[in-house]
Amino acid sequence: MSNKLKIKKNIFIGSIGILKSIYNKVSIIEEDDFCINTEDIDEIDLELKKILKITRDVCLYAYFLDYEKFYIFMAYIQKRKFSVNVIKYNNNNSINTFFFPSYSNLSCFIKRLFDILVSLFGIIVFLPIWLTILLFCSISTKGSPIFKQNRITQYGKIFEMYKFRSMYARSEEKGGAHWTHQGDMRITKFGSIIRKFSIDEFAQLLNVLKGDMSLIGPRPERPELVEKFIKDIDNYELRHLFKAGMSGWAQVNGLRGDTSLKKRVEYDVYYLQNWSILFDLKIFVKTFIRGFKNENAY
Repeated sequence: MSNKLKIKKNIFIGSIGILKSIYNKVSIIEEDDFCINTEDIDEIDLELKKILKITRDVCLYAYFLDYEKFYIFMAYIQKRKFSVNVIKYNNNNSINTFFFPSYSNLSCFIKRLFDILVSLFGIIVFLPIWLTILLFCSISTKGSPIFKQNRITQYGKIFEMYKFRSMYARSEEKGGAHWTHQGDMRITKFGSIIRKFSIDEFAQLLNVLKGDMSLIGPRPERPELVEKFIKDIDNYELRHLFKAGMSGWAQVNGLRGDTSLKKRVEYDVYYLQNWSILFDLKIFVKTFIRGFKNENAY
């Protein structure tokens, strides 16, 4: 009886023609590999179903030029519970492959349940403190004491993120989207205090309860800045394969406020590739151990 080693069949999905031209003479795609040369999710679904009728022992590789179609594809892949190797051609002409495992329904359910329970607890227990903060925010400046701003979360979805107001009303409309800096005149006196201790972020417990964010995950950024960062910073779009978080692996390792964005992306991608419930709990505990004081917040 023959004891042949079972070899997985590779399936390359996305802009395969472009991928081949990037590799030139390097043989990444063999003759017997399957290729789905499209970024259209309907066509991918149709072709993938045909291949899976032949064999289910497959290894997926994806190379996408359009990051919005890439998010649609990754949402589809996670729903189908496939692991995937994402191929990235970076600004320095290097080629990297990132492995993203499939996440079980049970793990995702536990993560969401933890988000709901902790955010509810935080809102109810600290309600008197919230009311005090709202009062001081109202005294400090005109406008709503809860500031809303568009941010990006999982798969590029735009949502309204909440913060306790720390800037003068309408000041965010001046000068376009940019980070705060030392001596920023837009920040109120009370705002500088709550920003220093990240208290302005506590309003995001409402976002967690709604499901726009998670307690743990990559920090969300504004759409106009995300568009720029995706062009300028390698692998930035990979951060959006998970829900945005109130705290993350980058933050508990000191990468908060005015720190290296490139380093943050590296930590965020590591988190996504190695995510587990225990990893989330580790970050949650480290967030409290390190405290909420942010030396890089202005």
